[in-house]
Amino acid sequence: MLLSVTDQIIILLAAIYGGFLLGLVFDLYRFVRDILRFGKAVTIAGDTVFWALGLILILSVVYSSSSGLIRVYQLLGFAAGMVVYFKFLSRVARGLLYALIYCIRGFVYSLLKIIRGPVRFLSNMLWTPCSRVKVKTAKLFIGLGKDLRKYIPMLKDKK
Repeated sequence: MLLSVTDQIIILLAAIYGGFLLGLVFDLYRFVRDILRFGKAVTIAGDTVFWALGLILILSVVYSSSSGLIRVYQLLGFAAGMVVYFKFLSRVARGLLYALIYCIRGFVYSLLKIIRGPVRFLSNMLWTPCSRVKVKTAKLFIGLGKDLRKYIPMLKDKK
């Protein structure tokens, strides 16, 4: 099947776009892996899942742009798209992701500080009555223990 030059350019641009997407997905995976610090086994499983998803992405771009026919210039387009992404956009994307996680951590920290104040206040208010109850309960159990000790010899003598 012969394609016009325009169709081939569209297929090449779709492949370059697919390479950009694959690079972005890899940066997202690398970001998650850096944040969560997986062990070796989970990293191997994650790499396998990434490449499976990458294969699905590549095949979907190939199928949508050229009806599933793989051409050499498509493969070169994917490679060129990834190279351009990693050369020019990867650092910016990772910087934005790390800035986002920094903002989320700051928000969670502020939220915990706001929640911690009332909880600490209620804890201090309830601590004094609770400590009094704790002392009275301890005295009650100590008294019960003394009462039970005088009955222990009687229980041992029974045969």
